Amino acid sequence: MAWVRCPTCPGSDLKWFQDLEEKEYGPAEAVVLALFPDEMPFRPTAYQRCTRGSCRRVQRKDRWKTGASLPEGL
Repeated sequence: MAWVRCPTCPGSDLKWFQDLEEKEYGPAEAVVLALFPDEMPFRPTAYQRCTRGSCRRVQRKDRWKTGASLPEGL
């Protein structure tokens, strides 16, 4: 877990991110590969999720610009 920039959340301060949970692997793969097909094969361990409120942002641990939002309900 780490403090990381989240482009989805308001403000410019860093947000707390955690590793993806197993139930998020499939949805995260679908949304990330739709925007970044060069990320194939998708490695869930290379991604993390913002924990702020209702934010659903997932992004690479080493490139915060490579990411997407999970579908509602996750």
